[in-house]
This record gives sequence, C-alpha cells and structure tokens, in this order.
Amino acid sequence: MRLRSHLVILALSAALPLLILSFAIVRQDSANQRAVLDQGMRNTVRALSLAVDGEVKASLAVLDTLAASAYLDTGDLKPFYDLCTKTVEGRKNEHIILFDRSGQQVLNSSRPFGSPLPNPLRAARPAGTDPGYPDAPLGGAKPVEKVLETGRPVVSDLFVSLVTKRPRISLDVPVVRSGSLRYVLELSLDPVVFTELLANHHLPSDSVANVLDRRGLVIARTLDQANSLGRPLGADLAARIATSDEASYTHHTVEGMPVYHVFTRSKSTGWTTSVAVSRDVVGGPVRRSITLLLGGVAIAMVLAGSLAFFLGRRIATPISILAGAAAQLARGDRVDLTASAVREVKELHDSLVTAGGSVRQREAKIRRLVDANIIGVIIADLDGSIIEANDAFLEMLGYSRDDLVAGRLQWPALTPAEWHAATQRAIAQILATGRCDSYEQECIRKGGSRVPTLVAGAAFEGTRSQSVSFVLDLSERKRAEEGLQRAHAELAHVTRVMTVGELTASIAHEVTQPLAAIVTNGDACLRLLGSDEPNLGETRKAVTSIIRDATRAAEVVARVRALLKKSDSDRTALDLGQLIREVLCLIEPEVARHRIVLQTSLADDLRPVLGDRIQLQQVALNLLTNAIEAMGDVADRRRELVISARRHDVDPDAGVLVAVQDAGVGFEWANVDQLFEALYTTKPDGLGMGLSISRSIVLSHGGRLWATPNAGNGATFQFVLPAWKGQSP
Repeated sequence: MRLRSHLVILALSAALPLLILSFAIVRQDSANQRAVLDQGMRNTVRALSLAVDGEVKASLAVLDTLAASAYLDTGDLKPFYDLCTKTVEGRKNEHIILFDRSGQQVLNSSRPFGSPLPNPLRAARPAGTDPGYPDAPLGGAKPVEKVLETGRPVVSDLFVSLVTKRPRISLDVPVVRSGSLRYVLELSLDPVVFTELLANHHLPSDSVANVLDRRGLVIARTLDQANSLGRPLGADLAARIATSDEASYTHHTVEGMPVYHVFTRSKSTGWTTSVAVSRDVVGGPVRRSITLLLGGVAIAMVLAGSLAFFLGRRIATPISILAGAAAQLARGDRVDLTASAVREVKELHDSLVTAGGSVRQREAKIRRLVDANIIGVIIADLDGSIIEANDAFLEMLGYSRDDLVAGRLQWPALTPAEWHAATQRAIAQILATGRCDSYEQECIRKGGSRVPTLVAGAAFEGTRSQSVSFVLDLSERKRAEEGLQRAHAELAHVTRVMTVGELTASIAHEVTQPLAAIVTNGDACLRLLGSDEPNLGETRKAVTSIIRDATRAAEVVARVRALLKKSDSDRTALDLGQLIREVLCLIEPEVARHRIVLQTSLADDLRPVLGDRIQLQQVALNLLTNAIEAMGDVADRRRELVISARRHDVDPDAGVLVAVQDAGVGFEWANVDQLFEALYTTKPDGLGMGLSISRSIVLSHGGRLWATPNAGNGATFQFVLPAWKGQSP
C-alpha cells in the first residue's frame, strides 16, 4: 500500500470520531425533542379531556336544576315542558326528555307537548340494526335502565336516536321525590357539541383530536367528522385504551397518515380524548439534522481525503526520487529534491547522504585496518567459508597464507551444525542491522591450543554475499571493555526512551521470578519425596511455595491479558452476583489461610450487566486479593472482609454497585489518586498494575471505580456498572 493510501485512511479515520460524536449529539437532541413533544401533547390532551368533562358537568348541573322543579312535584307537566323548551332554547340541536318508571317518554322538548313518543326500553335494538351506523346501538335504553336500577346519574356512550335517526349522547339523572325515584330526566346532545369544543382549542393544523366513548366509537373528531362519527378508529387504539388510562405511541390514522398518538381516559365519563400529530413534526427536524450532518461529514471526508492525497503526493515523490538514487546516495552524492517542501524529507536526504559518506569512510577504514595489520580481520562468505584474512589474524592462530589458500583454517571451533546455526544468526543480524553484537569465541591454533578472542562483525561493502569480522585477542580486553561500556550506556539511553520496553521487561521480570521459584521448590520437593524418610513438613512448605508462586505468575499473566484485550465481541449479559460467587470460590483457600471472616451481601434483584466475564472476574479477584493482602499483617484487630452487591442507591435503574470493604492497613486521602496509576505500588513484590488495569476495564464497560479510606481502619473499593437493557441472562 502506498504512502498516499495510508494518509487517506488516516484522514478518514480522524473524521470517523467526528461522525460518531455528531450522530450521538443528533440522537440526543432527537430524544430531547421527542420528550418535549410528548410532554406537550400529554398536557394538551389532558386539557381537552378536562374541557369535555367540564361540558358534561355543566350539562348535568342544568339537569339537576330542572330535576328539582316544583312542577314535577304536582305532576303538572305542561309548565315543566315549557321550562325545558326555554332551557334548551339557543342550544344547538339539544333537547330534554322525561321518562317515567316504565321507560316511556312522557315529554320531549323536540316534539310538541302531547305528541306520541316511543319507549326506548321496548324499541331499542343492538348495534348493526342501523346500516348508517353499524357499530352503534339503536335507541338509548341502557342509560335509562341504569338510572332506574342505581338511582345515580349516567353518561351514555354513542347511540342512534329513535326519533332523529342520528347519533346522540345522553346525560341522565334521577328525579327523586319522597325517597323514591319518580322520573328519569335526560339531556340529549348532538356530538357536534364536542367537535366544536375541540375546534375552539385551535390545535395545530397537522394534528387530529378525537373523543371516543367507552366502546372506542368516535364521538367527536377534528378531521373528517362526518365519515368518522360512530365508527372505531382502529383495533390497535382500542387495545391500548383497554390496557392503559394514558399512553403515547406511533401508528397510522384511518386515513393512512403516520402519526404520534397520545391519549388519556376520563375517570368521570369513561371517554377517551386523544391527539395525533404527524410524525413529520417529530422526525422532520431529526431528518434535516441527519441530512446536514451526513452532508457535512461527507464534505469533510472528501476534503480530508483530497488533502491527504495531495500531501501524500508531495511526500511520496521526493521519497521515490531518493529510492531511485540509492547508488548516488551510497557514494555520498547529493540528489536534487527541489520538488519537495517537506523539511523531514530534506533531513532524510541529508542523513542518507551523510550515511553514504560514512559507508565509504568505513570501507576505507576497513581496508586500512587490513593493510596495517593492527587487529585480526577476516572476510568470510555468508555460508561461513573464509575468503580473506590479514597477517595479524593468521599470526594469532599460527597459520600461514598457504594454509588460508588450502582451506586448513579452523574457524571457529564449532561442529558443522553449530557453525551453521551461529552463522545463520549472525547473517540475519548483519542483514537486518549492518552489524552483529560482540561475543567471545575460542579459536584453535594450528597446534591445537585454544585462543580466547572477542569477535564483532559487520556487512561488507553493502553486499549480501560477504561479511567482515574483527577478532581481538582478549589480552586487549581493557580496550574491548571500554567499548562495551560505551555501548551499554547507549543501550541504557535507548531503553529509557522506550517506555513500552520498560513495561515489557518489568512484566517479564515479574513472571520470571515466580517461575524460577517454582522450579527451585519443585526440585526440592522431588528430592524430599525421593528420600528414604520424607520430611512431610518441609514437603508441605515446598508445595505451598509452589502454589503461591504459580498463583502470582498466573495473576500477572491475567493482568496483562486483561490489559491487552480490547474487543467487545466477548461481552454478554452477566449476573454479577453469580460472577462474584465464582470468584469467592477461588479465594476460599487464601481466606482460610489468613483466618479472615468473610461476609457477603449479594442482593437477589440485581439487574444484568453487559460485559466480558473474564475481565470482570479479574476486577473482582484483584480487589478481593488486595483486601486479603492488606489484612495479612494485621494481628491486633478482627480480620473482616465484606463484599456486597446491590442496586445503585442514586438510580435503581442505573446499574449494580459492588463494594469490597477490608479491615487492613488502609491508605491516606492524599494518596487516593496514586492508587490507580500504572506501576504505583506500596507492596515490595507488587507489579503496580492491578488497580490501573481494573479501572481501565470498568471504564471500558461504561462504569467507574473509586476508593475511600474507612473511618476506623481499612479501605473500601467500589465500582458501579450500568444495567443491561435487554432480557435477563
């Protein structure tokens, strides 16, 4: 892959977090808008429901006033008829009906006094009788029957009038005289009264308001009232109303319009008032925001990719020029880089020119050394055969140039297999770095005696077919040691810069120590078991040491594994209570060995969390192990270890809170921030990574981990994890 491609990928990767953050902001804004709209619609529908209830209560108050009329005491119904007619005068399509105890209409303000009137108890028919309104019953018999049975006011559902053949709503109250029910007084209303009531609230044009009776039939509707009256709005709405007094949800109207629907049911009438708003009101701003977001991100990514491609070209072109001019650079010649404006590329060019000059100088120096016979120098082919050697080397080993030509030199004193392996290692290092480290080697003189030497090698003339080695007699060890000290100082400087190397070396050291101890104790244990009279006490002590050191090595490996593990693919819904019980089984031997009183308090109603089982086990095991170690040297007080898990006190739906409380040495408030720093430890043999890794794991799971010193002694470590919203595991 070319440099430009890497830069384009880098630019697009840099824009990706911007896209994610913007999407999160838009999503949160959408949720806020949805919440505001939902609350506003709930307030609106409650206000409409109260207005409908107010209209009903006002009408019932009128009926109660008429029911107290003295005309009904004397049975003089003509004056009462005139009073009823005057009462509804000016009220659109409303009339008052008086029923006797048999259900017979005695008077009806919509008909002349004395006109023959039907008996709804006898003439009423069930729903489906009237083809114009198949869902509504014919005749309002039920409210009259209920008043006669209970003696209490009744608000009816929608029915078809026997007189007008139009949908009506009735309000019925009892007329009681001398403690007994004498009449039923009814106010018959046209549903248009409630339609006008909804219209007077001036709802937005993209909303639809409805009033439904207890059966779900439309009493009033601001949209298409003529075709909706007396018909259900849908099975979905009826099912939701049957199970809840108030709710909000999304669905489609009978006209097929997608809406956001809110409804509430009145406790006094049993009617349901609802308001539906087009989903465009909710989704429109969100879609516009997402469109603007995607457009902006697309423009940003195109600009970033174009800029990366342009800059990559400006960087790649001079590098290609340098690659094509390798031979010139090897000679130390300068190459024209006028096309490059990148300072680092120019610095690379200058460094390569300098390196080329250094190679030429080193080549000249090697030849001068060979010619001057200052030290022993050999030139060998990469398969190990010696091609050339200077007189100093031949003299050191007692050979002559004739021996060199005849191939009688014994260099080095290794078998063919050993020589091949050593040569391959040296060749690989020379090809990779241009040199190989110094090492001691015994060379065999012609007479058979051995000469200890110090050898260093390097590639020769930049080719891959030859290598050159400088051989020093160890009588000149002082000079060699001075050179090695300088090399060690340079190596120490490089190692200090490479912080990752420090961490790796530290971890390797931490693992090596317990493994070495395991080997030593294992050998001692085998010797004890193999003796004629095994010492069981010493054997038990050796086995205990092996278990302790193996546990320590496993802990270090587990910490490193948890630190390096980044993928979320292993996360599943977990029961933290069960996970903690599994960890407690692992620490039972240590708890018993330190004579610690373990107390657990794991709630039964813990919500599941989404996480990596191994990582969260590592967190719990680390906190419990630290607590046990903190109480290991405490002898003057009761050793108690308490672990608890419960729902979070602040927000029970937020997640699970786990606490580990010990009675150990504790810590000072001033040191609380250092506890979670990498490589910080107060234990002589501690790695200083446990709490740092634990906090990283908890943070990666969306939680937090903190510590507090106890008032008396010891410390409490707590972490909280968010609850998983899916099904329980």
